[in-house]
Amino acid sequence: MSSRRSFLKNTTLGLTAATLAPLVNKSELFYRDEFEHSKDLPVGIADYTFLNFDIPQSIRMMQRLDIHQMTIKNFHLPYDSSKEKIDEVVKQYHDGGISIYGVGVI
Repeated sequence: MSSRRSFLKNTTLGLTAATLAPLVNKSELFYRDEFEHSKDLPVGIADYTFLNFDIPQSIRMMQRLDIHQMTIKNFHLPYDSSKEKIDEVVKQYHDGGISIYGVGVI
C-alpha cells in the first residue's frame, strides 16, 4: 500500500532525475570528447582474450583494434619455455607492433 509520504518522495526523486538528466548527458559528452583526443592513457589487453586463437590471429585482431600492449599467458608462451622459444614468440608480437608488458595473471 502506498502512503502519501512514499508518493511525495518518489515524485520528488523523479522530478529531480528528469531535471538533472540533460546536465549529466552534456557533461558526459564533454569529457568523452576530451578523452577521445587524448593519447595519454594506453589500453592493453590480456592474452587470455585470445585463448582459442593462435598468435598470428591474435596479432591481427589487436592490430584491427589498434591495441599495442598486452600481457601474455602460458598457453601462447609456456612458463617453462626455452630462451629460443621466448625470443621467437616475443619477436612475433614485436613485429606485429605489440609490446608485452606482463606475464601471467595481472
